[in-house]
Amino acid sequence: MALQVWGINIHDTWGSVEIGLAAAEGESFSGMTLAEDFLVFEAVDAGNRPAADLARAEKVLVTKLYGSVMPLIRYELTDSLVIDAGPNPDAPGCRRIREVKGRSDAWFVYSGNIRIHPMSFRGVLGQDPHVSEYQVQQTPDGARVLAIVHGSFSAAPLEQALVEALAEAGLQEARVTVEPVAELPRHPETNKLKRFLPLS
Repeated sequence: MALQVWGINIHDTWGSVEIGLAAAEGESFSGMTLAEDFLVFEAVDAGNRPAADLARAEKVLVTKLYGSVMPLIRYELTDSLVIDAGPNPDAPGCRRIREVKGRSDAWFVYSGNIRIHPMSFRGVLGQDPHVSEYQVQQTPDGARVLAIVHGSFSAAPLEQALVEALAEAGLQEARVTVEPVAELPRHPETNKLKRFLPLS
């Protein structure tokens, strides 16, 4: 896609402040190779048990094989990864990340243990050309979306698209409202925006 749009290929990377660069894309552009020569990755579920289905792992535990002054052992990263265990043309013997799905600590959990990942919202809201910023607040049966909008905006089509996305993800007959606002609530000290707010 990047080659078609900009005329160059862009190497994707993934990491964190705590562990540094943890994965990078190679010349095949077929996924990010995990740096398993100096980091140990464990894909786990919500209870820190090994994930039987890597596509449904909720987070990853990382152990650093270097840095004895302040070692990190099974450090929890709430990034939800899809790990491809198949052949890796860039680094035989090392696994690849097929997809970084986002932070698992922002899942919305509804009655009946129906779990909705923020990507169900982001995939719709991020593609609407009239929405420049948003915050999604979970409600008992759906969500309230605060949105900074511009141009000729209509909430109804966006609400319907979100209801359909939630139904596809497993939450049937959700109630979703989209409310245009002038500004979004931010942290009073850092001014950071928390985009997804699960119910307590």
